[in-house]
Amino acid sequence: MGNTVILTKNNPSELADIEKAEAFQISLLGGPTGPQILQEQHGWWNERDQRAEALAVTLLIQDPLPEAEARRAYTAQIASRALQGFVHSRSFNFNENKFVYRDLREVEGFKEALTARQGPISNADKPLQASYGYPQEWAAFSQSHQEFLNRFKNIEKAIEVAFQRIHQTTHPLEKTIYFQGRLIVEDFMEILLLCGNGYGIGAQKLVRGMYERAVSARYLMNHPEEVHNFLDFHRVTEYKFLIAIEQSMGLDVFSSEQAAKIRSDYESVKAQFTVSDCKGCGTSKMNHTWSKADVVSMARKTKNLWPFILPGYYMPMREAHSTVGAIFSRIDPESAKKDEGLIFDGELQRDRAHTALFTAHLILLDALELQREFFKIEELGPIMQTCMADYTDIWKGDSPKP
Repeated sequence: MGNTVILTKNNPSELADIEKAEAFQISLLGGPTGPQILQEQHGWWNERDQRAEALAVTLLIQDPLPEAEARRAYTAQIASRALQGFVHSRSFNFNENKFVYRDLREVEGFKEALTARQGPISNADKPLQASYGYPQEWAAFSQSHQEFLNRFKNIEKAIEVAFQRIHQTTHPLEKTIYFQGRLIVEDFMEILLLCGNGYGIGAQKLVRGMYERAVSARYLMNHPEEVHNFLDFHRVTEYKFLIAIEQSMGLDVFSSEQAAKIRSDYESVKAQFTVSDCKGCGTSKMNHTWSKADVVSMARKTKNLWPFILPGYYMPMREAHSTVGAIFSRIDPESAKKDEGLIFDGELQRDRAHTALFTAHLILLDALELQREFFKIEELGPIMQTCMADYTDIWKGDSPKP
């Protein structure tokens, strides 16, 4: 059977001006006859190139349906999207070797099908199940990162030895170093998930926080006298949180006792973080962070993290903040070169995912090595030697591209 239809809200003449339109591609996947799998994908229809782009799975009934039931489900899903305004269809005609356009509103009997539909199909009476992520990207990521996947078991072993242990902590610094490292592991797993789905820029945004955690942990190990500042600054951030809530949500979110406690805690540490604002006029202000050393200055003192200041800090910061650079990174360069105007590039970013992953991988290894050094975990030594050798073999001198 193997039918596929692409639906948009725009007819071809309208797309002459905007070129790309939001689209749903609905398909029956199977042989010429027999059971079929129903799949729907969401993305863009490129009228100029006559192709669907940046498709993401929005509905997938993995259990094959009998042929007649599959046909009904296919028609019903088309009808449900048509009810939302996606009435302009394209189907590929192999005899004519081109896509053929039809307005579904003019197809005989389809108006009745629209009337009968009340919403998307729910696979009979079963609860609706959604699949998130891009299976085609999983396959592409696996193919291009075979060496990483083959050696990932060594990373898992290092994480297990570093964090799945019982350790009696007696000093706040020990707790801080341990939990900063554990958060870095979670950061890495989140980044890996985004990279595996082609969201390279999204992964880079998470690298920024991961990098700062690793840098601050290194800094605190070398400057243990500052750990109390790191911990006490939480009272400053809680106070800022309180003020933001009171100004945006009202004064009754916190009880008077809670608000008074937060203010009292803030006043108790306020002097620690007060810095000069204007030496000439003698004014002061609250420092924006817990240390007088900024992240870049801290990173400069590290051996492994400083060479990654660009992909670990500056590049992610450009994407995470409201910047012109973030806009430029999503403009289609080919359209700009051809003087076709500024077109948003909705494609996935595999190259950015690659950069984010090899950066996050290095940060993770440095954080694991810090656990070994600080807590003197002898068992972790040989594993880390293997992991560092793996890193060199996997990435083979890769460097970030601005």
